[in-house]
Amino acid sequence: MDVKILIGLINNAALLLAMGIVYDALAINRESIKPLVRQLLSGIILGAICMAVMLNPLPWQPGIIFDTRSVMLCVAGLFFEPMTALIAIGIAAAYRLSLGGSGTWMGISVILASGSIAMLWKALRKTDLVHVSLRELYTLGLVVHLVMLGLMALLPGHIVLETMVQIGLPVLFVYPVATALLGKMMAGRHARKRTEDALKESEQNYRKIFDATSEAIFIYETPTGRLLDINASMLEMYGYDSKDEVLYGTIGDLSVKIPPYTQEVALRWVTRAMEEGPQVFEWLARKKSGEVFWVEVSLRNSCIGGQIRTLAVVRDISERKLTEETLRQSEERWQYALEGNGDGVWDRNIPSGRVFYSDQWKRMLGYAPDEVPDTPEAWKGLVHPDDLQRVLTELHRHQLGETPEYLAEYRIRCRDGSYKWVLARGKVTVRDAAGNALRIVGTHTDITDSKRLAEQLRQSQKMEAVGQLAGGVAHDFNNILTTIIGRTYLLQNKLSDREDLLVHIEQVALAAERATTLTQSLLSFSREQVMDLRRISLNETVRKASDIFSRLIREDIEISFRLSENDPVVFADESQLVQILMNLVTNARDSIAGTGRIQITTETVRLATPLPMTVGGAIPPGAYACLTVTDTGCGMDAITQTRIFEPFFTTKEVGKGTGLGLSVVYGIIRRHNGYLKVESGAETGTTFRVYLSSLEESLEPHAETKESPLPQSRGKILLAEDEDAVRLMVKTILTESGFQVIEAYNGVDAVLKFSENRHTIDAVLLDVIMPRMNGQETRKEIMRIRRDAKVIFMSGYSGDILEEEKLQQQSIGFIHKPINPREMILLLQETLATP
Repeated sequence: MDVKILIGLINNAALLLAMGIVYDALAINRESIKPLVRQLLSGIILGAICMAVMLNPLPWQPGIIFDTRSVMLCVAGLFFEPMTALIAIGIAAAYRLSLGGSGTWMGISVILASGSIAMLWKALRKTDLVHVSLRELYTLGLVVHLVMLGLMALLPGHIVLETMVQIGLPVLFVYPVATALLGKMMAGRHARKRTEDALKESEQNYRKIFDATSEAIFIYETPTGRLLDINASMLEMYGYDSKDEVLYGTIGDLSVKIPPYTQEVALRWVTRAMEEGPQVFEWLARKKSGEVFWVEVSLRNSCIGGQIRTLAVVRDISERKLTEETLRQSEERWQYALEGNGDGVWDRNIPSGRVFYSDQWKRMLGYAPDEVPDTPEAWKGLVHPDDLQRVLTELHRHQLGETPEYLAEYRIRCRDGSYKWVLARGKVTVRDAAGNALRIVGTHTDITDSKRLAEQLRQSQKMEAVGQLAGGVAHDFNNILTTIIGRTYLLQNKLSDREDLLVHIEQVALAAERATTLTQSLLSFSREQVMDLRRISLNETVRKASDIFSRLIREDIEISFRLSENDPVVFADESQLVQILMNLVTNARDSIAGTGRIQITTETVRLATPLPMTVGGAIPPGAYACLTVTDTGCGMDAITQTRIFEPFFTTKEVGKGTGLGLSVVYGIIRRHNGYLKVESGAETGTTFRVYLSSLEESLEPHAETKESPLPQSRGKILLAEDEDAVRLMVKTILTESGFQVIEAYNGVDAVLKFSENRHTIDAVLLDVIMPRMNGQETRKEIMRIRRDAKVIFMSGYSGDILEEEKLQQQSIGFIHKPINPREMILLLQETLATP
C-alpha cells in the first residue's frame, strides 16, 4: 500500500469530517423557514462541501482525482430528504463535469451511485436512523466503495488495473471508516433535533394545559413564596388584567393578610408541602378589587427548569361555602320545618338515656302525648322484632362515627296493633373531646304508602313480564294453530264427498277455533295484538263467547242472556270485546259467595242528554250499542266504585286477584272510544254497562249454509315466513287455489327474491315477526325496489312493530294468525283486483 496515497486520502477524509462538524454547528433548522426552502438550502450547502473536498483531492493521473465526495453523498442520501440529496448530487456532478479529464465519467458515475445506493438503503431499512450503528454505517460505506472500485472500469483501459491496485486498498481502508464516522455524526444530529422537537412539543402542550385549565395555577419560588408564573385562569379569577400586575409579588399579596390567612401562615404551608408532601387546605383570598372570596388550595413540589418549585392549584369555592353556611342555618331550624311537614321528631340525650318524642311522632302511631315513655326502651318495644337488630346496628355505627348519618327503614307498631313503615333519619349533633356521641337528633317519616306503591310497581313489572310471556306463547301457538287450521281446510277440500270423515274434521276445526279464541285472549292480555276493527254484531259476539263462560263460572251460578231483537252493530275488534266479557263475567263470579245469577244483555240506546259516569265525566248524547253484565253478588260502596279501575286495586284476598282485570277492561273500552258506567250498592249486586258507538245500518242475517267453493285464483305470490310448517301449509293452500308461490325464509331472503322477480310478483305475504329483518323493515326495502308493490302482513303477535292506525292509513292488508284459509284467499283476490 502506497503510504503517500493513504495519507492523501486520510487528509481529504479529515477535511470532509471537519466540514461536517461545521455544517452540524451551522445547520439550517429555523422554524420560520419553510421546509421546501430549508431542503433546497441544505442541498446547496452539501453540494458546496462536495466541491470543497474536490478542490483538495488526491491527484492520480491527469484528469483523474480521488476525494471523499462519495462519502458525503452516501451520508446525504441516507440522512437527508430526497430533494436535499438530489440537489447535492446534481451540484457535485455538475462540478465534476466542469473539471473534465479522462476520469470524468467515472467520477460522475461514482457521484450518482453513492447517493442512489444510500437512498435505496434508507428505503429498505425498517428501524429509525437515530439508532443506526457504526457497523451498519461501515457496511454501507464498504458497499458504496466496492461499487466505486467496480466503476473504475470506466477509466482509460491502460490505467484501470494500475488504479485498482494502487488506489483500491487505501480507498477500502479509509472511505468506509469516514462514512461510519460522518454518518454517526449525522445520527447524533438527528437525535438531538428529535429531542429538541420533543421538548418543544412538550413545552407547548404544557403551556396549553397550563392556560386552558379552569383552576388558577401559581408557580412559587421555594421557600420564599415569590410568584414566578401564573396562568390565564388566575387573572380571570382574581380580576387582574395582565401577568405583569402579579408576577414577582408574593403569595401574601393575594391573601387577606388577616390571621390565620397571612403570608407567614401561607409560607408554613409551602414548607409543609416540601417536607410532608402534597397539602390541601381552604384559604381566604383577595381579588384586585379588594373583594374577599374562599378558595381551595392544592400545594405540591415540582421540578421545573431544573429547580424545585412549589405548584399551587387554586379552585374558587365561594358558592360551596355559601351553600354550607346556608345549610348550617337551615339545620338550626330543621325541627320546626319537619314538624310542619308531618314528620315526627326525636331527640336523645345519650348519657342520661332520656329521649324526647314530639307529639307528631306519637300521633303518627295513634298514641296520645302521655302514652309513650321518654326512654329508648319504649321505642325498642315498638319496633318490629324482625327489624330491631338491624336498626340498632345502624344506629350504633353512626354513633361510632362510621357513617355520616343514621338512616334506617323499619316497621313500628301503632296503638291499634298494626304496623307502619317509617324512614328514620338522625345525626349526632354533639360529641365530647374523645369523639363519643352525646346527643343524636332525628325524624320519623311515614313511608307506608311509598312502600305499598313500590310493591305495586314490582307487581306491575311482574305482570308485564307475564304479559310478554303470554304474547310469546300466543305467537308460537298461533303458528301451530295456523298449521292445524290450514291442514283441516285442505282435508275438507279433498274429502268433500266423505261425510263420515268430514264430521271428524269439523270437530278438529271447532277445537282449533276455540284454541284461537284462547290465543286472542292471551294477546289481548299482553296488549301485543293489532286491533282488527271491523263491523261486527254484538249479539253474535256474545254467542261466540258463551262457550267460554261455561268454563269460567261455577255450577251454582246461573248465567242467562237477553239479546236485542234489533241486533246492535259496532265498529270494533271482536276478540277484544270477548276479552271485556270474560273479565266482567269473572269479576261477577268472584263477587258471588254462594248461589247467584249473572245476566248478559245487549240493546241499542239513544241518549238525549249527557249521562254521568262513575269515573271520568259523562257520556255524551248519541246512539250507542249497550252491553250490560249484571250480577247478584256482594256489590260495592261508593268509595270502592271510584277506585275499581285503578291498576292493582282489588277487594279480593291476597293471592286471589291481581287488580288488573277491570283496568284492562277500561283500557280496551277507551281504545274503542267507548264508555263504561257502574251501578252498585253494598249487598245489592253490580251492573256494568259498556257503551260503544252504534252503527246505524245492520248486518245481513247470518246464514248457516255451507260455504261455496272459491273460484280458482291467478297471480304470483311471494310468501315470507320463517316457520317451516306454516310456510309449507300456506304454500300448499295457495298453490291448490291457483296461485304461483315463491318461498322466502326470512325478511332478507324475501327482499332478495323480490328483487330477482320484481316485474312478475303480484303480491307479497309477509310474516311480521322474522329473524334478521322483521316484516315492517322488509316492506320498506321492497317498496324501495317497486313503489306499487302490494303487501299483506300476517301475524298474531306483532309487539311494537305494527300499529293499526298506520296499517289503515297506508291501506295495508293484515291477516290474523291463526290464518283462516278462505279469508286469506279472499283477501288476496281482493288485493290483486284492486288497481
